Amino acid sequence: MVYKEKEIYASWEDVGTPTLSMDFMGAYRLLLAMKKDSKLKELLKLDMNNNLRKERFNIKYYVGCEDVITKYILEKCGLNGFTEEEILTALGLFELLGTPLHNGAKAFHPSTVYMKHSCTPNCYIAVGADQSISVRASVNIAKGEPVTRSLVDVMKCNLFRRRELEKAFFINCDCKRCQDGSEMGTNYGGLISQEFNNLIFVSKQSQG
Repeated sequence: MVYKEKEIYASWEDVGTPTLSMDFMGAYRLLLAMKKDSKLKELLKLDMNNNLRKERFNIKYYVGCEDVITKYILEKCGLNGFTEEEILTALGLFELLGTPLHNGAKAFHPSTVYMKHSCTPNCYIAVGADQSISVRASVNIAKGEPVTRSLVDVMKCNLFRRRELEKAFFINCDCKRCQDGSEMGTNYGGLISQEFNNLIFVSKQSQG
């Protein structure tokens, strides 16, 4: 397949073959953009849990998958100016912090990278038809308050949200909602016991 470069850092999944969702093209285009704009290289200083990610994705996809993609970018694509560790970090940026698009693709928007995750986010991200994004406030945000977003479905209860966050994003969330076993007094995700007069049991240690 011949790829024509465009000013969008996106890649499409091959639905027939298990692979990393960004394959090599997303990270490759991101690295090319970094060569044009040196300010983007600051992103390579972020911790993308490279070693842990390789260990986990070796099981999820195929043995050595990220090393194979790194080697492909270096040797087949002929990319220079980056270390193997930096390429692995670019792979992690795209895989962990990429934005899912409507057509099954994934894009990378540098402006969203520094938005901290929260299970009670004060913002949400809307993707336009042209793959651009809009960040909209969902509540009033005080001056100086961090802008947050959720990386997982906020309609899931603590147990399933936190399980997905750790598995997919290597995050042990410490937001106010995750610290509260009652889910902000809603008892969401609790168990109703008819044996005990329909009392609702919730976890006291939601982070345990």
